[in-house]
Amino acid sequence: MNNPQALSGKTLLLVTMILLAGLAARSYKAGQIEKIPHDDVISYMVATAHLDDYHQTISDLQAEPRWLENRVWRDYLRPGPEPMAASLAETIHNLQQHDIHPPVYFLWLNLVLRALPDTGPWSGWLSNAVFYVLNGILLFQLG
Repeated sequence: MNNPQALSGKTLLLVTMILLAGLAARSYKAGQIEKIPHDDVISYMVATAHLDDYHQTISDLQAEPRWLENRVWRDYLRPGPEPMAASLAETIHNLQQHDIHPPVYFLWLNLVLRALPDTGPWSGWLSNAVFYVLNGILLFQLG
């Protein structure tokens, strides 16, 4: 006869293997990204409360074209030294001015970017990998 405990163990092993295979495929694809995709750059600027700064810089450059150091652009992708609450308030303000997306994802992304030593092509993947695993577990539980 089939043992229900053994079946649930096999099922759990199968779900774990599927999630790990998905993470491996996503990791492989993320490893091939050489530059940060444009959509991710905009998300990072929203999450780090630098979208207004970016728009002001673009406006200034249109009025007076000049080269800017790479550091200026990179700084837009990193959270500033301000406390998380101030950063979140600025993020919500930026979204109201320039975008229509709800702020929860950007709050999460801000937390991830604060925890990482640098912003790179894999930063967005890392923040989404957590949701990938949690969604897989949730869907398994719902099924």
